[in-house]
Amino acid sequence: MLYTRKGDRHDHRAPGLAAGFLGFRLMACGFHLLAAAMLPALLDLAQGHGTTAPDAATYEVLAETLRRMRDLVNHVAVIVAMGLGDLLLFTLLHRWRLIPRWLSLWGLCGAGLAILASLLVLSQALEIVAAPYLSLNAPLALQSVVLGAWLIGRGLSEARPGAQGRETGN
Repeated sequence: MLYTRKGDRHDHRAPGLAAGFLGFRLMACGFHLLAAAMLPALLDLAQGHGTTAPDAATYEVLAETLRRMRDLVNHVAVIVAMGLGDLLLFTLLHRWRLIPRWLSLWGLCGAGLAILASLLVLSQALEIVAAPYLSLNAPLALQSVVLGAWLIGRGLSEARPGAQGRETGN
């Protein structure tokens, strides 16, 4: 059984947050699959170029439209879904103090910045592969590396205030 940091009450929001995290990760997976499925269509359009000028112009417009759709799926839909899931995950990690608070707060801020970057791409205020977009995504990427290293080196904290001597569910 998982306890809040106060120790005596079960955190009834935790299953919902965990299910939300899983749901957003499954959505991101679906968007990744959609983006991957678009690649053969782009190749087909590239191979269809050719014979007459009007056909070539049509293929170019279709290819550019499909490429833009794939970019939006990859850099908006996937990132927003993963970012929303990360917000839920780091909220749980922060609440339960399973990792240092600074690391979970870094994850919350990084996820917020990644979502912001994707929304700016959607509104065409940022280009996808440009320094501002990459800069907004860099904190979460670096936090993920630091979190991975932390988990390898230290693991999850089992000592939560008020949970001493109780089953923690880990």
